[in-house]
Amino acid sequence: MKIHARGHGHVRATHAKTLEFTGEREITPRATCVVGVGAAFDQEGLALLRGPVAVRLAAGPHVATGTAVVNPHHEVTDRLVLRRSDHASPVTFAFRSTLVASDLDPDFVAALGDPATEVTLTLTESGPRRPLVLVHRRGLP
Repeated sequence: MKIHARGHGHVRATHAKTLEFTGEREITPRATCVVGVGAAFDQEGLALLRGPVAVRLAAGPHVATGTAVVNPHHEVTDRLVLRRSDHASPVTFAFRSTLVASDLDPDFVAALGDPATEVTLTLTESGPRRPLVLVHRRGLP
């Protein structure tokens, strides 16, 4: 699964605990975890990913890789958050990420600060695919 976004002049990529793609086109300097703006998310595709994933972030000649575990309780929104910790709130797409914003080298961050830069996040399931079981109780939505 590939997610495409663009760089932004306020990208700082200094957050030591998360990495985020956002569908918003504008961010403030306080968004220290955001590395791509204007992202379009394939909601159905993201909802199908589960288990361990390989993470690849690319912008021009710059590439950074890592791994994470998809949060089975994430809610697909206009944000995609990878988190280093085990915290699995509904906005957390994946946790135990070995790649967060502050891991990017200064040249990579400089490229992400250019609005003309195309940024691609590739997520690939890397572990054994476990079955997804949905349970519906009669009388409940």
